[in-house]
Order: sequence, then structure tokens, then C-alpha cells
Amino acid sequence: MPRTNRTRFALLGFLTQGPKTGYDLRKVFEERTSHFWSESLGQVYPTLRRLYEEGLVVREVQKQDARPDRIVYSITEEGHAELVLWIAQPSKPQPVRNEQLLKLFFASPEHAPALSNDLRRHLDRYRAQLDRFHSFENQIPQLAPTEARNQMWRLTLSLGQRILAARVGWCEEAIPVLDAISKETES
Repeated sequence: MPRTNRTRFALLGFLTQGPKTGYDLRKVFEERTSHFWSESLGQVYPTLRRLYEEGLVVREVQKQDARPDRIVYSITEEGHAELVLWIAQPSKPQPVRNEQLLKLFFASPEHAPALSNDLRRHLDRYRAQLDRFHSFENQIPQLAPTEARNQMWRLTLSLGQRILAARVGWCEEAIPVLDAISKETES
């Protein structure tokens, strides 16, 4: 069974919300869906090119003075139809891959200080992401085109907030344990 390129559907989905450049698309991934879906610019631009070649998006070149031209993409009727078909298909389970936990699992006690420092950096990042989610939550009423979309966006955001809150709690629990292991190892 061939693998489905889900990047294409993520891009088509965001383009249903209005025309965007590749950079704009990368930014909305970061601001709105990074807790469950992200894409790099290295994934966005080649996929946009393929969507254009397949007639699922159109592009408009906007000239700019003293800056490179902007290429703005919009979804076509064919693109919208493909997105609708994909949404109707059952979702496939996604494997969990967490490098942080993999390192912790294989670490020895002498690695505890480095792991504790790494968790502190992650803790700061998780807290910052929770702040971004709170900001997005406040924007949803203005951004969501319908009340139903408002509720669906809130559902995705709610899971992201719960996952991040759990990660914050886990880091706050794990850091003192690793710090205690570090002290025992030093003795």
C-alpha cells in the first residue's frame, strides 16, 4: 500500500482559509497546529509545486520592489474536492517517536545532569508553547469562519493544551529525580 503524503492535505486545508505564500503556510503551522502537525519549509515548497502541477492549487506572482516576488497560492475546486475525500477516509494510527524519552531510557546515571538540563530547556519550550496556544485560543472567535469551525479548532487546541500541560507536569516531576541521581553519582 503506497504511503499517503499528508503534507498535501495539510496545505490544502490551510488554503481553504484563504490564499497564502509558502512562508505564510509555515507560519500558520507553527502558530495553530504545531502541537499535532508541523511542516518544514523543505516540505512545504516542494509539495506546493506538486499541488500546482496537479492543478489542485493555482499561484499568483506578486511583484515587489527591492524584494523577491511573492508567490501566493490558492486552492482550486479540484483541490477542495481532494481534501474532502481525504477527510472522509479513516485516519491511520501514527507511531510515537520521542527522542527525549529514548535518551532517558538508554541513559546511565552519569548522564543525569545533561538530561536534567535538556528537560529544563524543554520545560521552557513547553511553557512558551502553552502561551502561544492561549494567544491562538483568544484569536479563534475572529479567525473561525463558522461556529462549527470554532468548536472544531477548540477541540484540537484542547488536546494540545492537555498534552503540553502533562509534559510540563512530567518535566517538573522528572527534573528533581534526575538532579537527585546526579548528586548520588557525584558522591
